Amino acid sequence: FIDFDSASIKAWESANFARARGAQVQASLDAAAVGHGLSANPTVSPRKLLIHAFAHALIDQLSLDAGYPASSLRERLYTDDDMTGVLIYTASSDSAGSLGGLAAMSAEDRLGYSIITMLDRMSWCSSDPVCIESGASGSDGLNLAACHSCLLLPETSCELNNTFLDRATLIGTPEFPDAGYFSGLLQR
Repeated sequence: FIDFDSASIKAWESANFARARGAQVQASLDAAAVGHGLSANPTVSPRKLLIHAFAHALIDQLSLDAGYPASSLRERLYTDDDMTGVLIYTASSDSAGSLGGLAAMSAEDRLGYSIITMLDRMSWCSSDPVCIESGASGSDGLNLAACHSCLLLPETSCELNNTFLDRATLIGTPEFPDAGYFSGLLQR
């Protein structure tokens, strides 16, 4: 479980970049709700985009570092005004699902290395510049910078069906390289 600092998340999500990214996905969600004849739909915050992108990137990195298939790892997102966190866990009963390897990755030095490596990997996608510059994409246009080369995971891993993802919330964009939540940790 990774718990994010609420004050830093609130400061980041109040910036114009984060609000604009959230508003763009919210507009797609509102249009999809109307198109499907729904009277109410959830709200998508920049915080949810950030935490969901982080969870997907971390699952992908842990699959490389710990040797787990990404399909054997799952996410649980905790996002509201009072909490921001993500739980990565395994629910498989086969040899890929033994908790020992994943628990060992939570050691401070290993997890820190995995996160820095993950952010470095997220700073470039093999589908860039198309991926990082894309507008609404995916099912009902509910993703921004997210594709099969960077953030999309097997459906068994994702509690939100690979929607509400935006790699730019992590690392910024070419126009706004310092606007991502983790931009300060990247060596450019």
